[in-house]
Amino acid sequence: MRTFSFNLKAMQSVAMAFFIGGSASASAATTEVVLLQSNISARSYSLLNNLNIVAASPFSGIVLNMPATYTAMLNSERLNYNAVVDNWLTPLVGVMPKLSGSYLNVNLRDSGDPFGNWDVALANWGVIARAAKEAGMRGIYFDNEAYVELGAFTFPGNADNPSLGVGAYQEQFRQRGTDVMNALQAEWSGVEIVSLHGPYVSEPSTPASVRLDQVGASGDDMRGFFFAGMLAAKNPLAKVTDGGEVYQYRTQTDFENSVAWRRFGMTQIAGGRVVPAGQRDTWADDISLTFGLFDQQWRPNGEYPMTPDLLEEALFQALMLADSPVWLYAESNDYLVPGGVSSDWTDAIANARARAVLAQGVTAPAPIALSLLGLIVIALRMRRRGALI
Repeated sequence: MRTFSFNLKAMQSVAMAFFIGGSASASAATTEVVLLQSNISARSYSLLNNLNIVAASPFSGIVLNMPATYTAMLNSERLNYNAVVDNWLTPLVGVMPKLSGSYLNVNLRDSGDPFGNWDVALANWGVIARAAKEAGMRGIYFDNEAYVELGAFTFPGNADNPSLGVGAYQEQFRQRGTDVMNALQAEWSGVEIVSLHGPYVSEPSTPASVRLDQVGASGDDMRGFFFAGMLAAKNPLAKVTDGGEVYQYRTQTDFENSVAWRRFGMTQIAGGRVVPAGQRDTWADDISLTFGLFDQQWRPNGEYPMTPDLLEEALFQALMLADSPVWLYAESNDYLVPGGVSSDWTDAIANARARAVLAQGVTAPAPIALSLLGLIVIALRMRRRGALI
């Protein structure tokens, strides 16, 4: 198992970075919430029939669902820009409320072996970026969980040349992340891409308290290397966001520990491969962080219950620490059709956003151990109280 390479002095140095006002010193709060609802209610024809509901919803934007969502990464199917725009986006431009705060979705599919030819898939990413930009949208969501080709973005998975070894595939997926980011930026220099699971999924040292039972953490998972490649290629106008898809966070400490690890902790691992030496000094500045929440209990065992009150508090804590809009995943509740959701849930979301707008600070932190995460969490809390300027 990998170990941390720092001592107390190193931990103090990391914590002190918060006190000198650098841009990496803390996450900037947000008041925006995006709805991710992967059903036909989030398609253009349904949205056009329910514009009043979209307008009255407590969200700053939604993730649009369209057929290209599911095929963009396939190297065997070239997207037609005019078809994507004319059929799915043009009808919404100038009509749909909150379109400027919304995102297009791309689902993880198998683009083929990363050592192979990805020309079609890269062109498709460019089509998605151009379409979102021309529609006046905010960016792209990358739902990087495999629902179809289950071996995609894993090793050996669907690798054509597994004898090359896991290290070679890690570095080639990193290169493919760079290739995708370059394809996006060629069409949209200020693109934002939100990767729902972040690089923590590929780092075996990721603490259980960060990933909980949402996801594993293994060097065989190529998604973290792909993310790191996108981040390395990001220009100053673009934004690469770790979406933080861990639905079990509930408390301030949960969210703060997550930020501390994802922004700083991953750069301090002796022998860590996800964040290479060349990115360690810039990682905290370059990465954008947010969180995903789920408005149901996580799994039927009741270990992580969810109620409107719990959602309001968790959402407020997330908003206070996110760099990009927090997102809410919905299954049973349908926020985009008449009668699809109880007002208890919409009120909870609206209340959390209102509290985030008004919040000026938080209560003093309880004493915690002098660990790297502890030092960073203390500094995050002080930053949120306005003690650091």
